[in-house]
Amino acid sequence: MTIGEALRLSEETLSAAGIDGGADEAVIILSELTGIGRLDFFLKKEEALPEETEKQLLLILEKRKKRIPLQIILGHTEFMGLEFEVSPATLVPRADTEVVCEEALSHLSEGMTILDLCTGTGCVLLSLLDLEPGTSGFGTDISSDAVDLARLNADRLGLSDRATFLAGDLYAPLPEGAAFHLIIANPPYIRTDEIEHLMPEVKTYEPARALDGGADGLTYYRRIAAGAGKYLVCGGLLLFETGYDQGEQVTEILQENGFKNIILKKDYGGNTRVCGGFLPDHS
Repeated sequence: MTIGEALRLSEETLSAAGIDGGADEAVIILSELTGIGRLDFFLKKEEALPEETEKQLLLILEKRKKRIPLQIILGHTEFMGLEFEVSPATLVPRADTEVVCEEALSHLSEGMTILDLCTGTGCVLLSLLDLEPGTSGFGTDISSDAVDLARLNADRLGLSDRATFLAGDLYAPLPEGAAFHLIIANPPYIRTDEIEHLMPEVKTYEPARALDGGADGLTYYRRIAAGAGKYLVCGGLLLFETGYDQGEQVTEILQENGFKNIILKKDYGGNTRVCGGFLPDHS
């Protein structure tokens, strides 16, 4: 099998499995297996694919046909220009969340502290620490497997000295007296009855408790907003990723908990994706 034939086979297999963007995924898979840059495939399309590489390709395609997310198959993904290891213990980092990080960065400066709730892979906290070197922070997650993965990512990125990951429910594992300039969260926000209608990659292979936001999808926004005042410094920012249709409701939750100067930002698809507010400075 040549590289060109392998590329065509991958495209056809993924498209037949009903996977959107199968052509792009085919290039990603072949690039991962061969080390060939995406722009060089045309030049090398007549080269033979090594037999062992062909076996690996067929195995990946079989897994992907079952709708296992490609990032989980490969074991890593890119987020904010950094590479993160991923596993079935966490959500796969997504481009929508980069919009939240970009907003957070506009409010960060040297010496600030960050709390990342529902940290998962640690991608949000670690990206912020990498891009704003004078900062430090904590990440918490109810899944100990997720916390182990976040610590691994911190080690790989050389950020373990500034990132502390703790297992527990939201604020529960934090040390007494912890205080933060920014609390950021991408919490579970899918309505319970909507989970069964999600893409197979999500509903079957990503952890349900990282998706399920309760009957109205707002359970964790209420809990996080209600507890944030104990941990935010005066003037501190609470920043959320939200579902595309939840901006107005999350705004109300923030206002009910005393937050002012509400922030609403849209994602690349034009949907409201970021909602936040500031704790008033009473000094």
